Amino acid sequence: MFVDALEIVGGSAETLVGRLAGVSFLMLATALALHVGKLGARARAWHNIARVAYPEEELRYRHSLGAYLCGIGVNAVAPARPGELLKLALVKRKAPGTGYRGLAATLLTESIFDTLTGSAILAFGFALGWRSFGGPLSSSLAPVPGGEWLAGTVVLAVAAVVWITRRHLGDGLRRLMAEVRRGFRILGDPRRYLQAVVSWQVAALSLRLASTYCFLAAFHLPASARAALLVLAVQSAANLIPLTPNGAGTQQALLVLVLGSGATASSIVSFGTGAQLATAAGEIVLALLSLVLMTGSLRWRRLIAAESEPKGVPVAEPTGPRGIPLPGVV
Repeated sequence: MFVDALEIVGGSAETLVGRLAGVSFLMLATALALHVGKLGARARAWHNIARVAYPEEELRYRHSLGAYLCGIGVNAVAPARPGELLKLALVKRKAPGTGYRGLAATLLTESIFDTLTGSAILAFGFALGWRSFGGPLSSSLAPVPGGEWLAGTVVLAVAAVVWITRRHLGDGLRRLMAEVRRGFRILGDPRRYLQAVVSWQVAALSLRLASTYCFLAAFHLPASARAALLVLAVQSAANLIPLTPNGAGTQQALLVLVLGSGATASSIVSFGTGAQLATAAGEIVLALLSLVLMTGSLRWRRLIAAESEPKGVPVAEPTGPRGIPLPGVV
């Protein structure tokens, strides 16, 4: 995907390697350190949500941090974000009293801030003049004729499904909803939510901006708060279509459109590629270390499969033709 993006803008792999060799390693190291700090802050916010959801489990931050880093590392190499499942499996492993539905709801609670800030950053990008990219995108989002009828039909269908489900599932549905509500429990205390979650997420966003600024400087592009915000807007747009890990390829092409007036296309692609490779490499290393420390194994796919299997199923004792237990069979 990186090579395809470079060919689109008329560059070559040799040009990319040459530009990557000229990077400022001091600024690159600073950017990576800030990126790691951002991951730690985001893990703390998620940990605080999970602690409120399951106070009886006394979940430790190091377990939440390890699970978060493992999930981020998997998402760095695999599309469609399968690392979220690994996060849940690892936390469940360390806190058996938790439930997958409730833990999944904690991820949704964590994403509220990301959704709001991502929308604001995208709006900022359009306001700053994504003329070549924003025009066709905004026109494709124009109201569709008859859209109000479609919206009404969807609302009625959802209402019908909810009514039928509540009528026929009864107690099972109530237990399910009670488990899911655990993940949103912290929202019932706005002050605690702001102090324990939003404050850490604001810190993570600040570290992300600072990291992006240092990445721009490391690749000798004009570094400013405006440019860093535009890069964040591009990353948010590229992640809307999770066909590649973290929008690889799509992100580089969009960066050329957005930052094209301040630098050459090849230098912008080199920045996008180099920054993404550096952060992915760091995330993978942290994920591998965390996975080994938490499980003693690197087989994360088997871990997810094992955690999803039902536990405590009795094994039938081998018997003979008339149901008599066979002697000597353990």
